[in-house]
Amino acid sequence: MTFQKLGKEFEELRDEYRRGMPEKLARVEKLWAIVAASASVGRPFQELCRELHTIAGSAGSFGIPGLSEAALAAENLLVSTAKVGEPERRIMEKLLEEMRGASAAR
Repeated sequence: MTFQKLGKEFEELRDEYRRGMPEKLARVEKLWAIVAASASVGRPFQELCRELHTIAGSAGSFGIPGLSEAALAAENLLVSTAKVGEPERRIMEKLLEEMRGASAAR
């Protein structure tokens, strides 16, 4: 396999990853709405942390480091709190906005 072909295949994978990101972010926002409304640390909370962890780990590899950093910050915020209060809500909303912006940037 040539480097050119490998580069082209990676670019196709990166484009596919970016095309799927709006759906992933919609899921994150849906889970966040559930968690923020209940302020609980149940199943939606765990799913949200898992989604953020996955995005944080993969976005940088696919050329979206800002998205990776914001997702990691959001994950760290959630796993470091025992309950979701107003301060966490404000910070999380800002991080979600950063994730949307980074995802949309080319």
